[in-house]
Amino acid sequence: MQKHLFAGFAAGLLLLGFARVSSAVVMTFDDLEIAGSDVTLMDSYVGEGFSITASISTADGFGVCQQGNSGYRDSAALWISLASDEATLRRVDNALFSMTSIELLRYASGGEAPVNFRAYDSSGTLVATEGTVLASAGWTRFLFSPAFARVAYVQWEQVLMNHQFDNIVLNEPPPVPEPSTVLLLGTGLIGLARHSGRKRNGRQRP
Repeated sequence: MQKHLFAGFAAGLLLLGFARVSSAVVMTFDDLEIAGSDVTLMDSYVGEGFSITASISTADGFGVCQQGNSGYRDSAALWISLASDEATLRRVDNALFSMTSIELLRYASGGEAPVNFRAYDSSGTLVATEGTVLASAGWTRFLFSPAFARVAYVQWEQVLMNHQFDNIVLNEPPPVPEPSTVLLLGTGLIGLARHSGRKRNGRQRP
């Protein structure tokens, strides 16, 4: 009986773990891979249930270097067309999400490229600010703090120099466990508690 209870408890935890892991989303921009040596301009980008728009330049607000372009670095990545413009990332259905990390690359050589991030709640209130300075030529992975969890949208601006961004890791809020999973967990916990109580009672007998 005890083996079955432990098995049920473990299975419930496993199912719950799978539910949480499966909520991760990565925006890779792989669908923007294009052979050629030019730069492709676009007004906005939509993928993986998220949208990215520019605040100032509504027309051709973003660019992506084609595979033969000198600005292409290993994979397709977006960059903001104007040096003083900013990008806005949100879910297409306007639901809350968590921003985990983003990969950044200074677009041009020489100098530093500051990037500032701001997170907002559903009422448009600023809830968190973070930033970094791109000083080297290689890709940098920027990790966000827990303050960027359960936000409505995130904006970031580039100062002075342009930067490319790629591989944005996002997470939806932890899903509510399925009733069957909750029942399975509950059954295992109750069974374990009863079994432990019986063992304690057995020891107390003369």
